[in-house]
Amino acid sequence: MFQPRWLLLLLSYANLALLFFSSSPLAHGVRGHLYQGPYLGIEASYSDGLPMSYARVRVFFNREKIPFQTGVTDRNGRFLFAPDRKGPYRIVIEDGEGHRLEMELEAKEGVARDKSYAWEFFLLRAGGGLLLLFLFFWGLRFAIKGKK
Repeated sequence: MFQPRWLLLLLSYANLALLFFSSSPLAHGVRGHLYQGPYLGIEASYSDGLPMSYARVRVFFNREKIPFQTGVTDRNGRFLFAPDRKGPYRIVIEDGEGHRLEMELEAKEGVARDKSYAWEFFLLRAGGGLLLLFLFFWGLRFAIKGKK
């Protein structure tokens, strides 16, 4: 005699097989496109072309444990950074949903700091300080004259 519990068991196995085989096409991988120039960058996207928007980014220099820089991608999945020395950099991007992109790129040179900016800043600060000192003593002269 046919019992309904065997039918339920058969349907549950069929449902499990359907869930197992249908979930793999729904998953998608990630891919990245590197930018090299004075600034280094990456554009991260899923395999279906959607950008990895606002994903967590960590940049490591030459296999160091502490990140050189951290941040998030923009809404287009892009992230740029300015290396301070030449050598290999490893970029790790994670979206918090299990997708991870890890790529390495080589910085040909570090981005040089503009030394003239620091010198101009120093002159501006020194000039402003001298102007304040002049105004202070000039006002002090009038304060002393007014008391006599």
